[in-house]
Amino acid sequence: MSESGIHKREDVTRLVEAGVHAMLIGESLIRAQDIGVKIRELLGDESNKEKP
Repeated sequence: MSESGIHKREDVTRLVEAGVHAMLIGESLIRAQDIGVKIRELLGDESNKEKP
């Protein structure tokens, strides 16, 4: 279980490669302009990437 510092797809990828199966993602979702877009970004769907 990982619960801190997950802000971009690379963070998710690094944790999955290390064997992590669950992540608590809060701050990056709360700060996102569009939560759905942010979730898709974290899951690897960059076709609808959030604008800065």
